[in-house]
Amino acid sequence: MNVYSSKASIEANAIKDALQFYKFHGVKYKLGESLTGQVETANNYGGKPFETNVQYSLDDINETDGNSILRSNEVINSKELTDATYNYLKQLGTFGDKLPARNNFPSISNETNTASRIHGETGWIIYSIETKKITAEEIINIEERIIEIK
Repeated sequence: MNVYSSKASIEANAIKDALQFYKFHGVKYKLGESLTGQVETANNYGGKPFETNVQYSLDDINETDGNSILRSNEVINSKELTDATYNYLKQLGTFGDKLPARNNFPSISNETNTASRIHGETGWIIYSIETKKITAEEIINIEERIIEIK
């Protein structure tokens, strides 16, 4: 139920395709220039948002075909994510004594990479792939979301 505990959590889970589609809108890009910064990512466990390092770039302009390729990389603060996950599992109480102490709990990482080919005249996405990689020790979960307009 924590997925529905805040407006930000609901939006992050319910409109992933729309967020991916509009990811690169509203910013002026220069070929080869990398834009970096920090944003907040919704915490689906119901706590405060996670600090997230972001990087955006315009990698290619194909004048012949009238499109360009934009990329982004987003890395959520691992300590905040690990703390939130640990506290959520502890709050559930279903693990009893099997939940390790916090200092023995594996560190969790979350990195999302997006690459989109965008039509030059309209700004519409022709093709976009978003890859989210979540890692905890030797466990890796990869989620891919593809948008293709033919």
